Amino acid sequence: MRGNIGRIRARTAASVVLAALALLLSAPSSGAAPTVSRFSVTPSTTRAGGHPDLRISTVFEPPTSDVRSMLLHLPPGLTANPAAAPFCARASLTADLCPLRTKVGSVSLTGVALGFEADVARNIYNMRPRGAERLRLGVPLFGSLTRGGVSIVLIANLRPDDGLDFAVAGPPREIAGFPIQLKAVDVRLKGTLKRRVRHRTRKRAFLTNPRSCSPATTVLDILTYDEPPVTVSSTSSFTPSGC
Repeated sequence: MRGNIGRIRARTAASVVLAALALLLSAPSSGAAPTVSRFSVTPSTTRAGGHPDLRISTVFEPPTSDVRSMLLHLPPGLTANPAAAPFCARASLTADLCPLRTKVGSVSLTGVALGFEADVARNIYNMRPRGAERLRLGVPLFGSLTRGGVSIVLIANLRPDDGLDFAVAGPPREIAGFPIQLKAVDVRLKGTLKRRVRHRTRKRAFLTNPRSCSPATTVLDILTYDEPPVTVSSTSSFTPSGC
């Protein structure tokens, strides 16, 4: 009986974490500033001008409920090519029916709810940029063609130094009366993608490393719910090689 109750609570915790990801624009009350125990940006290759798979990991210790937004400033010269993969239509994204050929990565969120840790993992799909946007990525949360669903869109803008800036709102503290805390966010983006061109499958670069062998530093700025907001910053660097 206790085992069944534990499994039910664990499933409920996972549902709460997923709901937190769906309600990214909620704004609960203020609290203690978050502590980033680990922030890392790890390319699969450091070769200058190479096309790395990129992993961006953020861990909070202790888990926090005070992440209002996350601003990610990738290194100057680390660029993305939105034409490397076909675009998924917004209707397909919402219904969670994006073709696999439009997938460019994945994201996982670890949260704590009801005393349990729960992981939620979703694919990231390429979408057509609008206006001055450099990159538009979509993450379907749940849904179907008949019932519709919920998705989020991540937008990257290009800075004058050829670096990309991402802005992502943080999850709420409470969903349906259940407290929720964020423990970890892990984003993985592909460096190259396979795309069919004129009846042939070809590899196309999605991400490109800086071409300079100077240290490439990513800055993570986390804004809290304080008024005015407090900014908690972390950095991670790698040095391109082979110049």
